[in-house]
Amino acid sequence: MDPSRCWRTLLLGLWFLINLHTRVLGQRENEAVGNALTAVDIIELGDADNDMIVGVAGTDYPTYAQVPDTSFSCNTQEYPGYYADTEAECQVFHICANEGRRIKKYSFLCPNGTIFDQMYFVCVWWYNSDCSTATSFYSLNANLFDEDAQAVAPGIGQGNLGGQGRPALLTQGAFRPPGSTLGQGGIGAGLSGQPGLGQTGLGQGGV
Repeated sequence: MDPSRCWRTLLLGLWFLINLHTRVLGQRENEAVGNALTAVDIIELGDADNDMIVGVAGTDYPTYAQVPDTSFSCNTQEYPGYYADTEAECQVFHICANEGRRIKKYSFLCPNGTIFDQMYFVCVWWYNSDCSTATSFYSLNANLFDEDAQAVAPGIGQGNLGGQGRPALLTQGAFRPPGSTLGQGGIGAGLSGQPGLGQTGLGQGGV
């Protein structure tokens, strides 16, 4: 076989594999974002009795009305960042932020029917994420403060936090869900090479 033709065939095959891999990754990210956007739509419509959510409330997914007390502590975490609270079945997530010499904890609730996905730092439908594996992805927070990530989105601590309330759903990319009645966004963080996360509304502050 002509060597030049052989090289062209190999390069074409390599290009095909890279293109296929990129498409698969893109589809997975799009599915995660799509799930989050669907959750936003249901919340916008209003679903007080949860009859539009798949599963049984309180059995298949948690329905906390406010952030419960758990043993989660930012002082035991290696990195600042976003953390799903497995004791609250991942409906609760915490943001650990360095503020001077102190580590501040801010706690939020995902809307009913959704839980915090530790891999993507976003609230998704409960059946699309396994809360029991959340702690194994805590280390992803190490990427939030890389220089490349800082160029994509501002870091934690640049927003107005504190008080008590319920945040809007977190999503990836440029989309920002409608703000809550308490305030507007101030937190952004992204994995290296990925879009930042937008968040609106205020949550419960604490140490």
